[in-house]
Amino acid sequence: MLAVEKFRNYFNNKYLKYFLVFIFFIFLFSILYFSVPSIISLDDPLFHIKYAKLIREKGLEVINNFQWIYYSVQARSGGRYYVSLFNFILIPFTYFSELWQGIKYWGVFSASLIMLCLYWWFNKLKFKYPFLILLFFWSLAPELFTWRIFLARPLVVMIFLVMLEIYFIWQKKYLAVIILSILHIFVHSYTFYLPGFLIGVFVVFDLLHQKKFDFKLIISGGAGFILGMMTMPAWPQNIIIWFKQLLAIYQSVWQKNEVFIPEGGELYGRNLFDFFYTNYLFIAILMFFILLRVIFYIIKAREKSTNLDRIKFFDVDNQLLVLIDSLFFLNIIFLIGYFFSGRVLDFWIPLAIIFIALMFKITFKQLRFAFKEPQVFRKTLIVFIVIILLYLTASRSLSLNRTMANAAPVNIFQGAGEWLANDTKDGEIIFIDNWSNFTGLFYFNDRDYYIMGMEPRFLYDYDRRLYLSWYNLTYLGVPCDQIDCQEWIDKIKDKDYKEIGKIIGQDIALMISNEFKSRQIVTSVYNSNLTLIMKNSEYFNEVYNDPKYQAISIFEINLDKLNKSS
Repeated sequence: MLAVEKFRNYFNNKYLKYFLVFIFFIFLFSILYFSVPSIISLDDPLFHIKYAKLIREKGLEVINNFQWIYYSVQARSGGRYYVSLFNFILIPFTYFSELWQGIKYWGVFSASLIMLCLYWWFNKLKFKYPFLILLFFWSLAPELFTWRIFLARPLVVMIFLVMLEIYFIWQKKYLAVIILSILHIFVHSYTFYLPGFLIGVFVVFDLLHQKKFDFKLIISGGAGFILGMMTMPAWPQNIIIWFKQLLAIYQSVWQKNEVFIPEGGELYGRNLFDFFYTNYLFIAILMFFILLRVIFYIIKAREKSTNLDRIKFFDVDNQLLVLIDSLFFLNIIFLIGYFFSGRVLDFWIPLAIIFIALMFKITFKQLRFAFKEPQVFRKTLIVFIVIILLYLTASRSLSLNRTMANAAPVNIFQGAGEWLANDTKDGEIIFIDNWSNFTGLFYFNDRDYYIMGMEPRFLYDYDRRLYLSWYNLTYLGVPCDQIDCQEWIDKIKDKDYKEIGKIIGQDIALMISNEFKSRQIVTSVYNSNLTLIMKNSEYFNEVYNDPKYQAISIFEINLDKLNKSS
């Protein structure tokens, strides 16, 4: 009996429980992710893992002399390319023989860490069965959220930090708030405003429920913000600069600019009806508890709290009420925000999980299922709950695995990248027709530079006219550097591509050669205007066509022909 008691006490150790939960998700997510050959995204993960490897190998030279996005303010003005704490966190994952494997190991690690943080939250809220509750709500939560926490990108670390920030803001751990605010800026400086927003929400509800205005919390957040921003370039102007950049990005997303500048797909708004339909059960539960809280406030206002006090509805201490209503408000804000930007999902879903679980606990705490007789019914209910939980977990896991399996293979740009590495001189400037293709090409070939990458805004901010040249070449297939290109469009109207190649092929070759200083053009849009014009023009030679991914081609300007014609 003594040995059994020691064994039980050993497994009651809270740190061991955290370790076992972390290992469980490491094991589960490893099975899901490593059973498929692809990585879940070819965009940010490929760039960040390659950038981290270059930093490991070459140090600050890579950051201070980042030429790969050639036509950008950072590259051409001698400024430092954007680097964050995340790029250094990723360095240990760059030691694998195949670099893309590091992306998978990071994905498993980061997703497990976020699950562990949710488990930690449930422990702090004193849930009786935190692990089972975590499995249940993770199984109900949108699959897109789990998919995104596997991405190798700074925003994944931000999810973890935001969950910590909310807890320590609520608990008034001022030193922790300062440290987390600094780390927030170190990891993802463009969300520098978020800790201050969270603090503001908690200060308001703290004043409402506890009748106290917490100056220390505001000072702590402000101190962390200032200390963090002071480490960033161009202090103190960087505050204004970043606000302007954020405004410019969302003007592009909302199509308020004179010139269309594409942004990352996640920044654009989402159709809430489609999202609700896909995740109807999770959203229905969330909306139920949001509505319940709204109704509570309406009744409280009408009855002046008398009936509510007698019923003891939401009979919890004021400090917990601060957390409940802060999460209540944040869920409403993020729910609305998702309509304007898909990126909100990253922060919204974990807060929704915590809010729903907490509301479940509080709302139903007075219900007592004391099934004394018959015992068979009670045991049957327990078995039924276990079976349902296993089913939901397995269902979510299998669905996630299918989604991962359908992702694009990592080697789409391997052939094109290796051809460029072997058949061009070091430091050639490569023209690309799709800005998102930079990451794959950069991953397989860092010997050459590319006209743009990561964000089209880099090219636009560097040279508006050059951006218009790229945009009109790739979207319209005309060598025009103006907003109005109707004259060029009229030239090629109703003509086949052989005629178009004869009419404007030379002009396109001259623009790419003279303005972009490029000789090689990588195209990936199957049968795009630019691709078909180059195929039918004597000023271009198709030097590479991927045998497997035939939409990917490399064209080379026929300089001999161009020089003779010029």
